[in-house]
Amino acid sequence: MKQFTSTLLMLFTCVYLYAQPGTLYTGFNPTGTPGYTINDIDGQGDFTKGMAIKSSDGSIYVTGWIQGASDDSLFISHYLNNGTLDLAFGGNGTVRYRFSTLTTHSNAIGLQSDGTVVVAGWTYASDHDFFVARFDGTSGALKSTVNTDFGGIDEVNALIIQSDDKIVVAGFGTASSSVDQDMIIARYTADGSMLDNTFNPSPALTPGYIVQNITGADVAKAIAIDKTSSDIIVAGTSNSGNANSDFAILRLTSTGGFVNSFDFDGIKTQNIINSNHDEGNAVAIDANGNIVVAGTTSTGGNPDIALIRLSAAGVLDPGFNTTGTPGIVVTDVATFHSNEGVSSVAIQNDNKIVVGGGTDGSGGPTFDFMLVRYIGTGVNAGTLDGNFGAGLNGIATGSIGANVTPTAMLLSGNKIYAVANTQSTPNVVLAVFNNDAVALPLVLSSFYAQKQTNKVVLQWQTSSEEGVKQFVIERSTDGKTYKSIGQVAASGNGSLTKNYSFADQSPYMSTSNYYRLNMQDIDGAIKYSKILIIKFDGQLTTSMAVFPNPTRDLLQVQLPDGMNGSVGLQVFDLNGRLVKFTHLASDGSALNTTVDVSTLVSGMYILKAQAGNVTLTSRFIKK
Repeated sequence: MKQFTSTLLMLFTCVYLYAQPGTLYTGFNPTGTPGYTINDIDGQGDFTKGMAIKSSDGSIYVTGWIQGASDDSLFISHYLNNGTLDLAFGGNGTVRYRFSTLTTHSNAIGLQSDGTVVVAGWTYASDHDFFVARFDGTSGALKSTVNTDFGGIDEVNALIIQSDDKIVVAGFGTASSSVDQDMIIARYTADGSMLDNTFNPSPALTPGYIVQNITGADVAKAIAIDKTSSDIIVAGTSNSGNANSDFAILRLTSTGGFVNSFDFDGIKTQNIINSNHDEGNAVAIDANGNIVVAGTTSTGGNPDIALIRLSAAGVLDPGFNTTGTPGIVVTDVATFHSNEGVSSVAIQNDNKIVVGGGTDGSGGPTFDFMLVRYIGTGVNAGTLDGNFGAGLNGIATGSIGANVTPTAMLLSGNKIYAVANTQSTPNVVLAVFNNDAVALPLVLSSFYAQKQTNKVVLQWQTSSEEGVKQFVIERSTDGKTYKSIGQVAASGNGSLTKNYSFADQSPYMSTSNYYRLNMQDIDGAIKYSKILIIKFDGQLTTSMAVFPNPTRDLLQVQLPDGMNGSVGLQVFDLNGRLVKFTHLASDGSALNTTVDVSTLVSGMYILKAQAGNVTLTSRFIKK
């Protein structure tokens, strides 16, 4: 009986401690309104637009604009991870700023590697101009500002920070009120002082930025960076404001050129439902390099969630929503005239997709937070996740007793963060929801090697680090018994891309060298990288070699010396469809890497390597 009672107590304890993903996390602001906090900045209308989370301490920056009697101001509020304002930031937790006393709006936010807070939006001079400002992340002190007039009404809607801390923004612009809006993508230097002329460089007509007309009025709303290739993905709407508007997606190289392998010209438009008003509002890239775009589709009102998944080449994924329209999912949160607004999309480490926004549930007067989670892999990819939400139907709504307009959502650790403003009297609302997807402590983006005359240079890149201590480089001659030949310390926590290298000064010349990374966490946990095989016979390779061939999962690729700069690796099926690609940086020495082909269907494929005017091809078979 005693054993039964103890078991029952443990069961009740587990049930009590378990928090259903998608429900409010009551550990946030526990002494106030558990799960959320409402902040009235200064008695005026406060409108939220964006949010960033500092990975080292879990604190949250929220940005937007304050409606003034004559001129509006941007604001940044800094919350500690328990929901209280950081009073050291701006003196009372919030920074307010106007550029030259003019109306200034912040629509997006990001954090640079040193903790500097970057916001972007627009400021009003003779017209709306692009505006970027940087603030000290601790004190809130202003560090730099820059505004750019592209000749008309210009506004930034989205911002992302590159691994080198350069600032990429996207939005729209118009030369005059009689000209349709065009997408504008611009890059600023890391110090935020000027446009970066290495983006879309001369002899381009507009170094530092790109103006792209697609159809009618075109608006960019979101940016993501493919951490494998460093390509810039921009999502938005073409023919905006019209009944037959479409999702629009651009794929650019890190230097601002269009990636022609993406839908043939770097530009993809996607109709969701014929004659519907379709708006692309958010974009994310999953672990397989697929592009996920979220937004809405509607006919004369009552918008529903619209979600698409594209391959790296811009093709709708046939494995996403296999029982409906392949590659496209439409979700009506309630069955009767509900209105959904989508602001964000994020990918969990298990490839599940979380869409964030707001809903009135059933056409009624109350607007709540809305979170919807979709399965991302397997035969059910694209369907609602039955393990999410209080009703276990994949849909979670969070009510705070007031109408809200949600504007941003982020995933961090095992929590979902959402920001909004109340509607009747606009105030800042920050809410935190439970989740069951713990962020990976380490994401290894790439690992490759350059074989030089008498040494091997190993290079690797991470896109996320949390609690990582060091990288131990291990070598073997048979692929079974490994010995440490050196170690490199990790550079610290964060979600920015970090680059590492190690030189093996005395590789074996008469036999193969097998290399792997032993990645060690502070808590003692270890994780191994994939294995690189360097066939070193003292001679540099003169052609591209692939092995094993046929292969089941990893294809070893050896590239010859002479391929300088950015080396593109592309995998095509026999129908000429691009199914996988990546970019590597080379100094011209022979290079070795691996290509993961485990997700490809069985058959023959063509591998193409290109650097400048040098192109090499080889065929391989996937078992």
